Amino acid sequence: MNYKVPDEKLITFIIRKVIKEKGIINSQREFLSLVLRELKQSGIDYRLNGIRLRKIAINKAGVKVEIEYRETGEESKDLKICPVCGNKLVDIYNLTLEGGRIPTGKKCTKCPYWTGINKRVPRRYTFMR
Repeated sequence: MNYKVPDEKLITFIIRKVIKEKGIINSQREFLSLVLRELKQSGIDYRLNGIRLRKIAINKAGVKVEIEYRETGEESKDLKICPVCGNKLVDIYNLTLEGGRIPTGKKCTKCPYWTGINKRVPRRYTFMR
C-alpha cells in the first residue's frame, strides 16, 4: 500500500530511455504505461500521472511533442498558462492597415501549443525524439 513519487531526475532518465527505444509514442496513455513499466523494474512501487510526465518530458527531457486539438466556443483571452506544458503564453498580433496591432491569439514559449480567438483544447499528444 505504500508507494513513492519518483523525483524529476529519475523520470527524465526513464523518459529518455523509453523515447530512445520506441522513437515515436502516439498517446500520453501509452507513454505513461511505458514509463511506469520501466519504473516497476526497480522493485519500488512508484506512482506517476500523465500530466506530470508530459510536463517533465517537454520541459526537462527535451522531448518533442505534436498536438491534435479541438476548438471550443470559449474565448482564449483569459488564458495565461499553457495547458500542455505549464509555461507562459504570449500574445500573437496582426497589423492593421493603419499600422496598429490587434491580438489574434496566444502561443506558448516552450511547446508548439497555440490558440486563436477561440480556445483550443489539446486532444491527443504524439511524443518523439
